[in-house]
Amino acid sequence: SGVAVQLARVYLSENNLPKAEEVLTESLQEIPENPMLNLEMAKLIIEHKSDIGKAGLYLSRSYRISDRNYQARYLHAQYLVLTGEPEGAVELFNQVNEFAPNGYLSKYNSEMTPIAKRIGTIDGRVISKKENFAFVSTPKYPENIFVSSDLYSSPKWNEIKINSKVTFALGFNRRGPLAHSTIAK
Repeated sequence: SGVAVQLARVYLSENNLPKAEEVLTESLQEIPENPMLNLEMAKLIIEHKSDIGKAGLYLSRSYRISDRNYQARYLHAQYLVLTGEPEGAVELFNQVNEFAPNGYLSKYNSEMTPIAKRIGTIDGRVISKKENFAFVSTPKYPENIFVSSDLYSSPKWNEIKINSKVTFALGFNRRGPLAHSTIAK
């Protein structure tokens, strides 16, 4: 399975998506429950296909309850946010935070992932604000989303009040979604 993953990556580096997909598909036919192959196929779909519906199946097989594969859970949690299953995403992000080493995707830095780009911007409302950060609620995610004042110029940050409407692009870190870029309304 490791050889198939490496070969698929070589084909992708050569922009040969059909061949990469073929290698992974054939390997998955031989060992369909292999977590590494399932994760690689999910990544291929998410990063290179317009319809990513099948990625959910591969993501669900990319880790086992008994393992600590935080990278697979991290990608699956993002996928669940995208597909409107935020409660499942919360549980997986909690597992990522528990299993991942301390330096993995620190608390306040967000990563603009391929899935975050697919989500685009979402609307929310500021529910609390401090000097350097705020929290926003949105119907897209059951927990409050962290917003850093670093995303704004000082005058714009000062304009934001509790109950202000904001539009923001999500990024992700080990604890879940956070505002990656924000626009006040």
